[in-house]
Amino acid sequence: MRTKENLYPTLRIAALALLFLFTAAVQNSFLSNYSVPLVLLVPLTVSVCSFEGEFAGVFFGIAGGALYDIASPVSDGVFTLLFGIIGCAAGLIMRYVFRSTFLSVFLLTLAASLLTNLTSFVFTVILRDASNAAEIFLKFYLSGAFFTALILPVFYYPVKFLEARLKKL
Repeated sequence: MRTKENLYPTLRIAALALLFLFTAAVQNSFLSNYSVPLVLLVPLTVSVCSFEGEFAGVFFGIAGGALYDIASPVSDGVFTLLFGIIGCAAGLIMRYVFRSTFLSVFLLTLAASLLTNLTSFVFTVILRDASNAAEIFLKFYLSGAFFTALILPVFYYPVKFLEARLKKL
């Protein structure tokens, strides 16, 4: 019976790692050619980190950021650092300020996707060519942040199910 209890955390981490890898594969293959930047790793990272806490949130955030850095236009590790901070912040906020409800995770996802798209905007538009920057931000990056936040139920409920089923006994 004791080995079964020790197996649950390992299964949970393995399932979450596979979910991260699958999401990164979908992100980098199918959604890279559309006009709105959907960053699927943001709602997944915030969902996982809100249930796992701040310490594991840093590592899951770094993993999500590294997977996003592989195919992002800004490939100098900015998103690895940003997602690590987002993961830690999501874990801390859910542990000490909010409860892990859908509304609080949605608000954190919206803030994280706005921050991610703003970072991508600065590095891809502002530092290269600042003509029509406001129009590009409003049409492309701001709408992408809202669409990214609207994808949250696809990740929140499976992560919540995994956390409930495979929680430490």
